[in-house]
Amino acid sequence: MDLVIGSRGDSGGASLKKDSMAYFFDRQSVIGLNTNYYTAFLWNFDAAAGLDADSLVHDGLAKGKMINPIAHTVPQFGRGAYNYLWLPVPTPEGETGDNWNDYVVIDKEHLEWDNPYFFVYKYYEAIGDGKPRLQSFFEADAAYAALTVANKNTLRKLSGVEGSYSANSFEILFSLHYLGLADYE
Repeated sequence: MDLVIGSRGDSGGASLKKDSMAYFFDRQSVIGLNTNYYTAFLWNFDAAAGLDADSLVHDGLAKGKMINPIAHTVPQFGRGAYNYLWLPVPTPEGETGDNWNDYVVIDKEHLEWDNPYFFVYKYYEAIGDGKPRLQSFFEADAAYAALTVANKNTLRKLSGVEGSYSANSFEILFSLHYLGLADYE
């Protein structure tokens, strides 16, 4: 099983609400999750904070059946990570004016605007091409680093706020770690 959790939370678990630490996935559930070994991609919260024994990832590896986790070591705040963007759209039929905007679903082109989901996309693209997890992680990391450097001076207007999102992108690159085996059968 390949477990993917993208949520708010901390080293103790993943929660659904920003201000609540009512976990839907925590240090107890990671231990008893599966009778078989499973991989984990823990995105957008510091599941491996401190890389020490006081974290969800440690418990999953040492006490549970988790192998090959990919996890953050510092909190992530999702700056620039959107599934929809408020963008200009063609004028609807029967309407006038040129200033029409609407929520547009993110596609690959939008991911290349330095959206953090670009990393996730590149990772699963490599997995889909048959590459192992470690190589897929490395290639996604390198592609996202190159994208971040290319966009470091690019201002984007996302959800009405114009800014450079590359600082958050560098934070993701430094925080996200492949903490598993190089290969396994």
